Amino acid sequence: MDLEIPEIYQVFPKDFHVDVNGWSFVDYEDTKYINVQLTDSEVAELKECGLLDKVCHIFGNVYKVKRLRTLDIELASDNAIDAINTLKKRFEQGEFRGQNDVIDMDALKREFAGMYRTTCTQRCPHCFNQEDDFYVRKILDGHKLLKWADMKQILSEAKKIGLESVKFLGIGEIFKIPDLFGILDDLRQMDIKIGIFTKGTALGDDKIAKDCGYDGIETAEELVRRLSEYDNVSILLGGNSFVPEIQDRMVGCGKDGGITSYTEKRDYVLKLLVKYGFNDPAKGKRLALVAAPVTPEVSDETVVMYEWAMHRNITVITIPTMVSGKGTDELEWLLGQFETNKELISRYDESNIMTREERYVKC
Repeated sequence: MDLEIPEIYQVFPKDFHVDVNGWSFVDYEDTKYINVQLTDSEVAELKECGLLDKVCHIFGNVYKVKRLRTLDIELASDNAIDAINTLKKRFEQGEFRGQNDVIDMDALKREFAGMYRTTCTQRCPHCFNQEDDFYVRKILDGHKLLKWADMKQILSEAKKIGLESVKFLGIGEIFKIPDLFGILDDLRQMDIKIGIFTKGTALGDDKIAKDCGYDGIETAEELVRRLSEYDNVSILLGGNSFVPEIQDRMVGCGKDGGITSYTEKRDYVLKLLVKYGFNDPAKGKRLALVAAPVTPEVSDETVVMYEWAMHRNITVITIPTMVSGKGTDELEWLLGQFETNKELISRYDESNIMTREERYVKC
């Protein structure tokens, strides 16, 4: 399926590489470390934490440290963060407790899930942001989510030790953040690249794009065009399958008020991103398909997708052993499939002599 996206490469040039801009780094010895001038308070803090002897002292307050390179960040609108922090406060004040002060985890998770669904258009069954323990545990542990003004200060300090890029990992869809372009302006001014993980619904549906509320943006194409003006932005687009019934199921189409016809929107996003140069070799690699999780149902297609994308200067990021978020239980489920599913066993282990782990690796 070519999606009307032409090949760029039939033969890859010698300097061809697969890395998405700001996603991975080669640590050459001459760029691996950076000399940092620390303040007296920073030196004292390192000493108090027992870390001062783990960095190389050059002279005075100058130390050689390994470059930070990149950080994962959690962004959300100020309203969403206020709501989550309010939920944290309600818990601390005694709500969500049953008899004998036992925490009612189900009630707490439902409350968070209802709030989370205002930040996202999908209901992906593998997402750890919904009715799961990820953010609920943060509430229980007393964490407080940061607003952009505070996060920006942290990133400015991180620049001192070599920060080059950040990756957006949630909460929800980044395009639900009203001041997104102000954040992108700040990152560009700080010379920080951002990789945006997204399912792309706002970039592939005119109504959703308009509902984002950005000034002057009425359509998905106008939103993609605006993003293309930021050379520091790379898009990491969800893409498990090109088969609509499979892909739609993997993002929970129609569940609990989620979007419908996702694959149609995702394919339109790809066309728009290509139209506005996100796979232009002259600008590096600014577009990737995130094929995660990889399941037996899509494993063969993932290989085909990888080849299809490489010829179009698009990287495919695969996570065949996904054990984060709800993927914590996914691996055990997958291994069970290779122990009980006769079709999979005969497909990858015709003689029926391998362990379930060996069959999974072969898949």
